[in-house]
Amino acid sequence: MGRLILNPIRECKPSADYNFFIVRSAKSVPKGFHHIPELSPPKSLFFQAQRWKKEGSMSDHFEDYRLAFAKHMQEGELAEYLDHLEDLLKQDVTVQIVCFCPDPTRCHRTIIGDYFFDKGYDVEFG
Repeated sequence: MGRLILNPIRECKPSADYNFFIVRSAKSVPKGFHHIPELSPPKSLFFQAQRWKKEGSMSDHFEDYRLAFAKHMQEGELAEYLDHLEDLLKQDVTVQIVCFCPDPTRCHRTIIGDYFFDKGYDVEFG
């Protein structure tokens, strides 16, 4: 089975077989990365999280965010791209996903990592 590496953008180096930048909007994509906005939160959830961060209450609302994002992981484009990511991991490759969030405990990349860890994949949380 493959390996999934999760990193914030500040630590991103295209060191895996596949390197994905999983943010909703990217004015510039780090060299060596592919922009995959489909693995980011839907716009409504993204903007709600931004409001919570601005208010300083993201910690209080992260469980709501996690549950909402997990629900979206089961449907639409997000579910399709998770299937694609799993297909890659089944090929015994290393996949790195990065985003802007500096705190992995409050980030969608960690929710994705937990999803694959629970499926038995090797996940490196960063």
